[in-house]
Amino acid sequence: MLLTTLAVLVHYWRRFRRACWTPTPPPALVCDVDDPVFRLYSRLKLAPFTRACAKVLFKGRRTPRAVQRLQGKFTKLATDLEEPKRTERLLAHPFALFKSRASDMEEAMTFWLFPRVSGRTFLGLTFAWSSMLVQVTVSVLSGLGPHLDQRRWPASAQVGSVASIKLVWCAVLVICNPCACGVGNATVALQFMIEGVSALLLLLASSEGGGRLQADAITVTSYLVLAAPSFPMFQKLYDGVVVQIIVNCCRKRFDATMAAASLLTVLAALPKYVMGVFGLSGGQDAAEGAGLSSRLGGAGATSKAILNEVKKQRQASKRHLTTGA
Repeated sequence: MLLTTLAVLVHYWRRFRRACWTPTPPPALVCDVDDPVFRLYSRLKLAPFTRACAKVLFKGRRTPRAVQRLQGKFTKLATDLEEPKRTERLLAHPFALFKSRASDMEEAMTFWLFPRVSGRTFLGLTFAWSSMLVQVTVSVLSGLGPHLDQRRWPASAQVGSVASIKLVWCAVLVICNPCACGVGNATVALQFMIEGVSALLLLLASSEGGGRLQADAITVTSYLVLAAPSFPMFQKLYDGVVVQIIVNCCRKRFDATMAAASLLTVLAALPKYVMGVFGLSGGQDAAEGAGLSSRLGGAGATSKAILNEVKKQRQASKRHLTTGA
C-alpha cells in the first residue's frame, strides 16, 4: 500500500508538479506578512543585529527576507476542469491510479496524501506519506511492547528505537521544513520532539537502581506525555482566536463565518482531548480521541501506551523505595 501510494506521488511529481505548484512570493515588507507569528519572526530576521550575524555566518551568500506562513499552493489547471469532459474522463477510468490530468490526481489524493503538502521539494510533496510511514513504523514497534520482557535488552531496544525515530523525524521537519504551513510544521516537530524525549526518559526510568533519578524521570515523562497531544489543539486555538482577532479585526478584514467556524472547531475538539487525557475516550488512543494528531502526521500515536508504561514504572519505583526503606 505504501509503495503504491509512493509511486502515485512520484508520477505526480514528474508530470504535474511544475505546472500546478505556485510558490508564495516573498513579501517586500514585513507589514505584508499576514500571520502574526511570522510577522514577528520576519522582524527578528530583518533586525540589524540578525542581519549582521547572517552576513558573518553565510559570508553574504544569503540575504535575510521576510517570510510568509504558507510556502505556496497547488492550483488546478482550467483545461482540466472543463465539463462534461472531466466527468466523462473520470467515469471512463474510475479505478486508475496514474491519471492523465493533474486535477484528477489532486482530487483523488486530497484527503489522505495531499493535506499540507508542499511542491517546493520532493520531501514536501511526500510530507503526508512520510508521516504515515513514521506512524506505521512507530505503531509496529509499539505493538511489540506487550510481548517483550521489560527486564531484558529487547524492551530497551524497542523504546530506544521509538525515541530515535521520533527525534530523527523531528530533526527532518526542522531542517527541511517539508510542510506547506510553517505553523503546522512547527507544531508537528514540537510534538514529535516531546514524545521522543518522553520515550528516552522512559528508557532512563526503566533502568535498575535509578533511585531518585528514576522517580524524577517517571514524573517528567508523565507530564510530557500529557502535554504532547495539546499542541495541535493550541494551534487550532491560535488560528481560531488569535489570528482571527489580529488579522481580521485589527486589520479590518473580519469574516464572521470563518471566525465562528474556527471557534466551533476548537470547542468541539476540547472535550475529546480532555476525555483522552483522562482515559475516557472509550478505548481509543488519547491522541485519536482528540482528533488532532492523526491529521498532523500521527505524532501522538503511542501517547497512551507510553503513559501506561509510565504508570507501571511509577508503581515499581514505589515498591522499590518501600522495600529499601
